[in-house]
Amino acid sequence: MDKKVMTVRHLLVTGTPGCGKTTLIKEAAEFAMNMGLRVSGFYTEEMRRGGRRIGFKIRTIPNKKEGILAAVGKTDREFVRYGKYKVFVKDFEQMVIPIMRRRNADIVVIDEIGGMELLSKLFGLEVKRMLGSKTPPILGTIQLKRTHLIYKWGLEENVKIIELHELTRKRVREEVREWVLSVHEQLSKRS
Repeated sequence: MDKKVMTVRHLLVTGTPGCGKTTLIKEAAEFAMNMGLRVSGFYTEEMRRGGRRIGFKIRTIPNKKEGILAAVGKTDREFVRYGKYKVFVKDFEQMVIPIMRRRNADIVVIDEIGGMELLSKLFGLEVKRMLGSKTPPILGTIQLKRTHLIYKWGLEENVKIIELHELTRKRVREEVREWVLSVHEQLSKRS
């Protein structure tokens, strides 16, 4: 067991697209909630039609509200273009910023710190603020090409980044579970 996982406040999982980051985060959030921890935040899921990816949706934790982050095709909603996608930045902010700012969460889940999400300057500032703070602990995912932000923001002492891929899947899952257990143990000591 890596001792830094046990002492670090925030844990971010990175890896190539489709490696299982979101699945791992969803499992960890469920594990934490089953332990009685109050989990707040959001995760992203692909939207598919006919085997093709047509966008991304956001689902909040714990209330499972759903919204659209980005989509292809025509829309009359306000958007910012990101490659072939139309990203609904204002809708995204209205959905996730309040849930990220909840003060009663034991763990906040942020899936993901990526290019689409960072089109929201407000989201970027909130992530930076939260990762610079000691509480609440953040469990999140970060796009592989965005990991440099942690160093740019001077947050490497607060954040551990672990890379998920086929060869590290079991070890990373164990590290994430150990991190959740350490959060639970620290909160138990305070009670």
